[in-house]
Amino acid sequence: MEGSPTRTFTDVAAQVGMQLRLTSPGGSCRAIMVDFTTGNYFQVLGVRPALGRVFDEDTAVPGVLSPLVVLSN
Repeated sequence: MEGSPTRTFTDVAAQVGMQLRLTSPGGSCRAIMVDFTTGNYFQVLGVRPALGRVFDEDTAVPGVLSPLVVLSN
């Protein structure tokens, strides 16, 4: 397209969601929704937590699953 402006991304993040089953020691089971994201996910979206903190690129190790969790309603 001649004459159209060049558009580039300044950053990109990834997210995949799935349903898991959470089982208590007593045997009760509950389905929960989870999202696995890249470390820069919240930074790219430009969102901040209402309480506490979120993970970021400094706490993420490329290629390694991190034990960090962000809870939402």
